[in-house]
Amino acid sequence: MSEVIIEKEIQQEIIEEAKRKVEITWKSLILFLLCYLGMGLAVGLVIGIIQGVLGGNMLDTLFTGYNGLLIDAAMFFVVLLFFKKIRVSVMAGMTFKPFKERKTYVYMIASLLVFFATQYILVGVLKVDDPSGQTQTLNVAGASEGLLQTFLFFLAVTLVTPIKEEIIYRGIIHKFLSDRYHFLVGFLVSSIIFGVAHIGYPISATIMGMTFVGLYYLTRSLTVPIVVHIIWNIIASSSLFVN
Repeated sequence: MSEVIIEKEIQQEIIEEAKRKVEITWKSLILFLLCYLGMGLAVGLVIGIIQGVLGGNMLDTLFTGYNGLLIDAAMFFVVLLFFKKIRVSVMAGMTFKPFKERKTYVYMIASLLVFFATQYILVGVLKVDDPSGQTQTLNVAGASEGLLQTFLFFLAVTLVTPIKEEIIYRGIIHKFLSDRYHFLVGFLVSSIIFGVAHIGYPISATIMGMTFVGLYYLTRSLTVPIVVHIIWNIIASSSLFVN
């Protein structure tokens, strides 16, 4: 019985290793990103035309704040469905095995402490970052108008966006550059892009990006940084309502 179990585990490891070795070329990566961006432009154009004919502010409503995050994530996952190699490469990292080990939780707690320390030093003390603009960017006022809006806000900010961002920055960009060139290339480039994408607090976000890569590297699982990202966004977005 034990031999059968061991054999199955070996076979599973072989399958997972094969998935990890799926080669993503520059051509497929660039095409994927262009399709993702192109879909956003196409959808925006169509909605803009409809808005021009019917009037109203449909474009602003759908593409700003937490609604914009949901629309953007939906387009991203639709495009991901059409790129098998990228999808398989990402799914290879979606494992929950590390959660069976105690050290994983140590890594997670340490990461959250790094985030708190970073926020305290860079935002509270040195004031080199200013995330206060997130209240307007995410349309917190609109999210406070009703239960449905609040639900959509937290769905977008604390669940959908962390999953999408970890797939893009760690599961695709970091993994691609790390596999093709060197770990440090993926580590730095993906973290810097992640930081620049977060207007108002690029330095804090860059450090967060580096921490997420560290989690991904230490656990060999994309699921771990996703969970930590979700926890942090719950804490951060909840504070927006309190303030």
